[in-house]
Amino acid sequence: QEYGDLLMPSGAWHGIKLCEIISSRLFVAVGSELSEIDAESGKAIWTLSTGNTPISWIMKSRDESSLIVFNDDYKFEHDDQLSNIASVALDGVEKWRAPLPFSDDTFANRPVFDGAVLKTSSWRGYTCIIDQLTGEITHRQFTK
Repeated sequence: QEYGDLLMPSGAWHGIKLCEIISSRLFVAVGSELSEIDAESGKAIWTLSTGNTPISWIMKSRDESSLIVFNDDYKFEHDDQLSNIASVALDGVEKWRAPLPFSDDTFANRPVFDGAVLKTSSWRGYTCIIDQLTGEITHRQFTK
């Protein structure tokens, strides 16, 4: 069943999308936490912290087996020097987290699907393609 677009425009660069429905399962982001919510009770089935900055975008993967999560880039930090884009399985386990485009760079725009390709852009002006299975950057090109 189609539930419509849960997009709320906000800001000049990208909107905010904090809900996603996959196979009648509801996923919601609040602050830096992603949760699956039981539609009957309204209680969280699981909750996962995705970073130290708020989530501004969640979307389903192409095969609907996971969620792609984009945390705000400003002051995002990760212990292993990884980026603000991650894939989370539908059971709440992080599958992968994309590496930084460069050690002094970050992803400034939410990822989007261009056909079957997952793309995003970095603060330094690079368009990057991210492998949907591993999270690795498979291509980067200066576009700014």
